[in-house]
Amino acid sequence: MPIISIAFLVAGAGLSWFGWRQKQKQGRIGAMSVIPIAQAQAGQHVALNGVTQPSQILQAPFSQKQTVFYRYSVQREVMDRDTQGRATRRWETSQSDQKSVPFLLEDPTGKIAVYPEGATVDGLPSYEGPRSPDAFPVSGVAGTIIGALSQAPTRIQEDVLLAGASTLVI
Repeated sequence: MPIISIAFLVAGAGLSWFGWRQKQKQGRIGAMSVIPIAQAQAGQHVALNGVTQPSQILQAPFSQKQTVFYRYSVQREVMDRDTQGRATRRWETSQSDQKSVPFLLEDPTGKIAVYPEGATVDGLPSYEGPRSPDAFPVSGVAGTIIGALSQAPTRIQEDVLLAGASTLVI
């Protein structure tokens, strides 16, 4: 019993730390005021709001949306047996990818180049696909991935930053 108590104590401390870090991040973001692009200066940490104006467009593999950034994960359901022989299920990521292209962010005062490679991208609209592999009307790379996984129930999640979307960049 003491081992279980210690495990819950460690898990609780970890979750508390994670929650505290998220609150700190939200506080820093909330403290920033959005400024017009024309007022942004090199080396300054600012929040800018505008519309994405891509010089090239990516096509998201599952939703087929025109984007400047996407990431996805494909998971399949795996059946296992625990030490007592009971059937257990879990989801295993079998494929994931992320792609982005530079774009201009434009507001009424001007434009600024954004290079999202390596950036933390949060708060994007998500596309979640059906669990049945046969329900994906997808061809190309995404269709190949789903076809290869068609032996087991499959789920996908795809996050996209649409071309022409209103966007907050910090």
